[in-house]
Amino acid sequence: MREELWCLYILKVFQERESETPERFLRVVLSYLVGEEMELTEFRSLITKLLEKGFISQEREDIYLTPIGDSIITSLQDEISEVEREFIDDIVKEYVSLEKDKRDSFLESLKDSLKDSRFTLGKRITRIPEEELKNFITNSVILSVEKVQEKFYSTTLKCPLLKSLSKREDKFRIASKVRHQLKKGGIVENCIVIPKDEFLTVISPQPVATPSITVDNVTLEVVESKEVSSKDYIYQFLSSELIPEILKEKGFTSISNSRYIDYNNPKNEHTRIGILRIYSGFRIRIDKLSDEKYLLWIDPVFRNIFSLNDFIKYLRSSGKTDDEIRDYLKTKVKSARTLPYDSLGVISEVWVEDRDMKTEKIDGTDKSFYEFWKERHNILLEDKQPLIEIKFNDSTFKYPAQVVYIDRRVIEEEFYYVLKEIPPTALDPPERYSKTLEFVDTISGTVNKSYISFRIDAALLSMNKLVNTGYFKEVCYLSAPLLRFNKKRQKDEQVADPRAVFKFGPYSQEKEITIHSVIYPMHIPRSEIDSFIDELCSAFQRHKFGKLIFDRRSYFTISDDLKEERIKNIVGQTPKTEKNKLSIAIVILPTKLASQKFRLFFKEKFAKLREIPTQIMLEDTLNKIKQGEYGAIKNLLIQIYSKVLREGEAIWVLEKPADGREVTTYVGLGFSQKPLEGKRANSFAALCDARGLQLKWKAIGVPFEGRYITQKWFEGVLRFLEENIGEKTKRVVIFRRGDTYPSEVQIMQSSIENSGFWCNFDVNFVSVKDEIKRLYSKNEDGSVENPPSGIFIVLNDTEALCYSSLHQSLELRQGTVVPVKLKLEIGKTSPVDMMKEYYDLCYLNWSAPITISKYPFVLNIANEIAEMVKEVPDEIIFRWLPL
Repeated sequence: MREELWCLYILKVFQERESETPERFLRVVLSYLVGEEMELTEFRSLITKLLEKGFISQEREDIYLTPIGDSIITSLQDEISEVEREFIDDIVKEYVSLEKDKRDSFLESLKDSLKDSRFTLGKRITRIPEEELKNFITNSVILSVEKVQEKFYSTTLKCPLLKSLSKREDKFRIASKVRHQLKKGGIVENCIVIPKDEFLTVISPQPVATPSITVDNVTLEVVESKEVSSKDYIYQFLSSELIPEILKEKGFTSISNSRYIDYNNPKNEHTRIGILRIYSGFRIRIDKLSDEKYLLWIDPVFRNIFSLNDFIKYLRSSGKTDDEIRDYLKTKVKSARTLPYDSLGVISEVWVEDRDMKTEKIDGTDKSFYEFWKERHNILLEDKQPLIEIKFNDSTFKYPAQVVYIDRRVIEEEFYYVLKEIPPTALDPPERYSKTLEFVDTISGTVNKSYISFRIDAALLSMNKLVNTGYFKEVCYLSAPLLRFNKKRQKDEQVADPRAVFKFGPYSQEKEITIHSVIYPMHIPRSEIDSFIDELCSAFQRHKFGKLIFDRRSYFTISDDLKEERIKNIVGQTPKTEKNKLSIAIVILPTKLASQKFRLFFKEKFAKLREIPTQIMLEDTLNKIKQGEYGAIKNLLIQIYSKVLREGEAIWVLEKPADGREVTTYVGLGFSQKPLEGKRANSFAALCDARGLQLKWKAIGVPFEGRYITQKWFEGVLRFLEENIGEKTKRVVIFRRGDTYPSEVQIMQSSIENSGFWCNFDVNFVSVKDEIKRLYSKNEDGSVENPPSGIFIVLNDTEALCYSSLHQSLELRQGTVVPVKLKLEIGKTSPVDMMKEYYDLCYLNWSAPITISKYPFVLNIANEIAEMVKEVPDEIIFRWLPL
């Protein structure tokens, strides 16, 4: 079908310029689209099919499109990707423009480039040949099932309690207890338990030879037992039972998101608030290739943890009494997370004196804390330590202080000065690759159970092997899009580097901006601030952003111990703003006040009292500038300029529209909810047209209730978009971070189809999620590095992987490229077009032109707003663009 559509489209485009299409030309262009030279017999077969259907006619070596064929391709041409149509248009245009005696040599050169196995579609997309694919190494190995019992057993237990539970996690908690009980009692060797309605279905290799099971003093009766095919459940057994079992034997603890951490062998770092424990482990993902073959993806992860056990020791060493420690934890730290699942709760009680973990019993059981944490979670506790009571909603539980740790947000707000002492967890490619190999060595080999045998290979797979298995459908390289900066200065120069904004100036006009006031730490000399402001104003003009003016009369100082309530008074002392002037306040925060909370409080007060935006700087940034890091100045220029942008203005835009037609509005969604403050969350959107102009950002106005998309919420989103899209819009692409569930897709699809307005639009909904599937480029000497930016992998008709989080012309200095997976949940966009549009929008990362975001800028803006509103729930703080 695909080749037939290509053929008809080539004929249509050709006949718009000349009457007949040479057979040889048609075959060469089709070969380009297929990716290899089309065999003559295959080409003849395709032509015969189209002749039989009456879509084409042929006279000798010339082929014609019939009226029927023209009607068919006119109605179906949108099934061909935009990139492929653009390629066909360009190649036909170039061919017919040549004199007839030069056309044969043109076709010969096309055939030669095809033999080189590297060619370009639409001038930007290059299919990567197999020889090159061998140089890209993935973080996957093959898992082969060598023998498996033919039949498993399905046992149904009646559990009326399930009907009263509304939360999915509560139902699976009951299922987990049943699973644990069955295995502990020796009734089954392994099993998976599936809750549905008021029943639990147990799938196991051995029959559940008991009429009932008792869990938490509740008796669950067996109501049905039958044999089932084991093939239907092998994947679930591998992912939820067998792999976790292997890793537990190796000393790892299973935690959320398929991660496994060794909590018994940390690397310890001494910091200003006590010991930081760095735990290492791996994230694992299993994908099915066939009933016998699976892919095992492996990626190193690290956890940086300040446990309350270590923090209490630090507080004791600082001279605090037990009562003072108890009060400090309850009033200063307030909330904490617990291992192994990182649940966030409130500290409700602290028993500071050390308890013996081997004799202290868990409430309501005869099991000690030490036994429980070793057996259930593979964590070995220190013999003596305090106990912490944590409250989760309406429930409270006691935890050993060793498994309770300070939440990152608390560290940022209360102990910001220690953040510099926390080592980065982003590994460079060589170290990440080495750690992956180390872990593969740990788990590779053959596993024999009574009902199954499987083998985990030790060799990481190259990309060409995944293409040959059919797991990767297509691997492409996409070059950077051309960008447009200041029209007058850039003229006809073609540029794809966002850093050119500092050469040509912004796309929109130069601005004259007045610095309304400068607030800075009192321990920094005024002369140092003067020098910084002079350099900032000079750079603003030098890089053609306009004029930045400061009269030096409105300086204010703050101390390291500034209280939140004083911010309003300080801002209230600043001068009133003049109307019809673009003004901005600059606030330099000392290191001790560098938390998100203080940044947003200053933004809020200036917005309310002076109706102007605020540029927040950290003292660290000032120090970098003083040391000669000019990049920090450039970043400030963009931040300041962006805060006075009006609708229809931009810092830079795409030279050509991302959709190729300029009929699309792109939308990013963001959600704001504090974990400890109920379910309702604000939802936000950022919108732009196909070139990055007409940017808007605002609250949707409909609360997001719970974890899932509801009909009420999505209909509110559609109403919001209807009010905010441009007149030219015929197509909408909505991006959302995270998973989207089938039930949510059904709700959205139904809302679109039942809408009198939206049923006539091409609406696309794309889920964007960080992926585990790393990629390494292997050099001839065996060393590895990041792959080039712009590699895209088509997985199927709706999913693609994107490796785009670094600048094309720069090496990533720290960390390994994090791929994202795009999944088209709703819509008709092809994977190739979806990748191209996504990548183009990533190049509009105004806030950081030196790096390329892995997310489209509308998605970044929406999520930035959501983060801001978590702290200050007032829409006035994002009245100006929050980069």
